[in-house]
Amino acid sequence: MSLRIPSVLAIFLTMVMVMFCSMVYAGKLYEVVPGETLWGNAGQNHTVVQTAQIGEQPESHISHIRLHYHMSLTNLQKTAQQGPFQNVMYTVKPGDTLWSISLRYHVSIGKLKALNGIQTSFLSPGQKLQIASMNSPAIESVISSHPGLLQGAPEYLIPVYQAAAKKYGIQWTILAAIHKQETDFSTSGNIVSSAGAIGPMQFMPSTFAEFGVTAPGRNGAPDIHDVYDSIYTAAHMLSVMGCKTRTFDAIYAYNHSNWYVEQIIRLSQL
Repeated sequence: MSLRIPSVLAIFLTMVMVMFCSMVYAGKLYEVVPGETLWGNAGQNHTVVQTAQIGEQPESHISHIRLHYHMSLTNLQKTAQQGPFQNVMYTVKPGDTLWSISLRYHVSIGKLKALNGIQTSFLSPGQKLQIASMNSPAIESVISSHPGLLQGAPEYLIPVYQAAAKKYGIQWTILAAIHKQETDFSTSGNIVSSAGAIGPMQFMPSTFAEFGVTAPGRNGAPDIHDVYDSIYTAAHMLSVMGCKTRTFDAIYAYNHSNWYVEQIIRLSQL
């Protein structure tokens, strides 16, 4: 009776027998140790799995590096230009969450917690957080580029508009403009209009029930009173209404007023 080695074990033994494969990384030859994964290598080299390419085709869907392939990794631009992480000391502002801070500084919530010894997700205004940021965004330059739109806007919400818009394929300035027009950037969930619209983005309850989504970093069902859920819900609704190709119609569906649409388009600098 012949001995048959299971296929998984055979693959493993084959990988062990191969000494290395070549990987081009940031213009340098990188020696891949057999058994390395995209996730592990990306973490060590400050890049992301989505930037990995095998040949000319992205291979972000694979979980392991196939031996004998040549792979190029695109390093994050800030790191390539300025070296490793930059240390930032951040003071928590009212309304800040670990999620919104992670968006602003492009660092994971887990890293924020580990670096600051945080066990829960609760933050207090005035609390100091050390942040190792690979790509500290220039929020000030964004504000200066949109003075009419963002005057009075909470800085911590700007990355939220951008992230929500990116997820749903719309222009982020439209979300900021709607927030400004509806409640002048209020983050209070207790605002109720004479028509019955509720919350920071002034949704009618029936509309929110149809389009409501829970924002990343939030828990539970979508909350019409929550500014993060409201921003993401607005992005979701505008996307469903065809905002990418029918901007006027989509904004009109949000508020049935030609004057309102014209105001949003003007503020959005579209």
